[in-house]
Amino acid sequence: MKDGWAVRALVRDPNKDKAQELANQGVELVQGDLYDRASLDDALRGAYGAFSVQNYWLPDVGYEGEIKQGKLFAEAAKGADIQHFVYTSVGAAHRGMGQKHFDSKWIIEQYLVEINLAHTILHPVAFMGNLNWSRAEISNGALKSFGTAPD
Repeated sequence: MKDGWAVRALVRDPNKDKAQELANQGVELVQGDLYDRASLDDALRGAYGAFSVQNYWLPDVGYEGEIKQGKLFAEAAKGADIQHFVYTSVGAAHRGMGQKHFDSKWIIEQYLVEINLAHTILHPVAFMGNLNWSRAEISNGALKSFGTAPD
């Protein structure tokens, strides 16, 4: 925004504090849902680019939901003639590791190619916030690890 780009965000509830924080910074809010193609169309209308990230871990999302949301968002972007689509995947999604969290993202990555949508794919491998996931187990003498196979 500081470089002159207008930013628009799709939000479920524009009255929530987090949405209002965005609005107070000059972000245009569009109420909608990643399962609702019409709201995606509204959010993308006239936009140059789009940033896509789905939360696999929400109770109403999971494997099937993430694929549906990702494909709907990509289709809406294609329909809106988005010039550049940025998709947040996960590192090693292409390896078919049998992790549904990875597999759903790989399916979406392939779909972006299939529909010929100009895109960039981000492949983060871990976030610092994830380091607390095993905290309770560690204090009880166990360590759980969620990693990827080496190259």
